[in-house]
Parts: sequence; structure tokens; C-alpha cells
Amino acid sequence: MARYSAPLAGADPQAVATGILSVLREEPGTAAALGWASVCIRSGRCVPACPEDVNPMMMVRIARMIASGGLGGPPQIAVRADRDFFDRVRAFARLQLTEEEIRNWM
Repeated sequence: MARYSAPLAGADPQAVATGILSVLREEPGTAAALGWASVCIRSGRCVPACPEDVNPMMMVRIARMIASGGLGGPPQIAVRADRDFFDRVRAFARLQLTEEEIRNWM
């Protein structure tokens, strides 16, 4: 199983999208695509930012399911064992913090 190591902040959005599409076709994903699929918190901020008028959040969610081996294929990313992780992330996202407040928390 591949581990993500490339920095997410410097990832090219088109390259990430291409890698996500590869995962959706049940092909190996790129490090950047798998990285984004691994850390997506489903905030939805990507939806209005997408210039192609698609729902990238749904694409990443499905890619994460596939990449984690959830559809029976080989896992490409590690699965979080913490069942409450996403509930906590959703609660944190609902706080609607500013970018500066988020940087201070991180």
C-alpha cells in the first residue's frame, strides 16, 4: 500500500483531478491524488472552486472508498481506525473559522 508523502499545498489541481479519475477507473492513483483523497474532510469548499462545474467532493469521496479497498480492490491508502474522526472533522468544519483561525488551530 502506498503512503502519501508529497506536499498537498503544491499539488497541481489538474494533476490531482487526473489522479482521482484514475482511482475512479480502479487504476493506481498518483501520490497527490491519494494524498488529497486521504485527507479530504468533506467541507465542500472544492465544489464552488471547481471550474468544470462538477462535484469534486463526491469524486474524492468515491475515490477514497475505492483507494481504501472498500469496493474489494487492493488498498492504495491507509484506512483510519478512528470511527469518530469524521464526526469530529464535521463538527470542526461547522465552526466556520476564518483562514487565520484555522492556521492558529493547526
